[in-house]
Amino acid sequence: MFGLKSLALGSATALLIAMGAPAAHAATGVAYAAAATTTASAHSTDWSGWDVTGSTYTSVSAAWTVPTVTCAAGETSYSADWVGLDGDGSNSVEQTGTSSDCSSGTPTYSAWYEFYPAVAVSLTNTVKAGDKISASVVAVKGTDRFTLVVTDSTQRWTKSETGDSPSGTGASAEIIAEAPSGSERSDSVLPLADFKTVTFSDVLVNGSKLGAATGAGKIAMVDNYENPMATVSELTGSDRFTVTWVSSGNSIGTQQSSSGQGAAGSSGGFGWPGTQSGVGSSGWGDLGGWTDTIGEGYGGGYGGGGYGGGSSGAGGSADGSGVGQTYWQS
Repeated sequence: MFGLKSLALGSATALLIAMGAPAAHAATGVAYAAAATTTASAHSTDWSGWDVTGSTYTSVSAAWTVPTVTCAAGETSYSADWVGLDGDGSNSVEQTGTSSDCSSGTPTYSAWYEFYPAVAVSLTNTVKAGDKISASVVAVKGTDRFTLVVTDSTQRWTKSETGDSPSGTGASAEIIAEAPSGSERSDSVLPLADFKTVTFSDVLVNGSKLGAATGAGKIAMVDNYENPMATVSELTGSDRFTVTWVSSGNSIGTQQSSSGQGAAGSSGGFGWPGTQSGVGSSGWGDLGGWTDTIGEGYGGGYGGGGYGGGSSGAGGSADGSGVGQTYWQS
């Protein structure tokens, strides 16, 4: 559901789903975010999986088993597994898949489809952990329409939907495990449900195995401080990979601090002429400080005032220390 959110290039699209019942993606309230654009290191704050860019893509398909989520007492968290076209650097996403969520400590499972920016549609069909799923997105040649198909072979149902996506260009193809967002705000990523692992198999892009596609690359999910949320494996047999849950994200964590060293204070002023001693003015150091990996040092040094005899007194200077910013880390 949704577009790619990147750490450096800004957010793209956001997908609305249900907030009330965790599985009711068609309702208003909770939103699955468009993937934030990726950085050069292929990190995203809401996507983990593989995507393909650099050409025009007209079809993508894959199979997976609905993962079993582990829910702590009272926990509410979310995850979604899907295939789609567009979404990486574009303002549209054509996608379909399943969700494995925790609702107040209870596991819930559902299937859905979406033609973003239209709101996602949650299917009423039964979905359970362990179900065998296959899904595909295909562009209808010569039109701005796409056909989305999702099949649950365990429950013996198939849903096919063809719809318009005027902004769809086929600029990317994705096979993704995602952490949804909490509202229309694309930067509000919700806690990622503990799905343990999900393996995507039989992955095809434009009818060929994923590994044969030029521009294919994997994306690891991290929180805002680049702590891992989900990792992704290399390809096996050119058409199979596994995404592994690591953490729920930076919405839960322990407080950490960094420290910074302020620069030296400026020299104090000169003493008054004609006197035996003079007291100079005090000088402030700059507000920059040395930083550690994440924290940003602040608070410059405070320079001591100059004091000297005769017509003038030399100013003094001093180093000062600054405390770094505090942040939350998963």
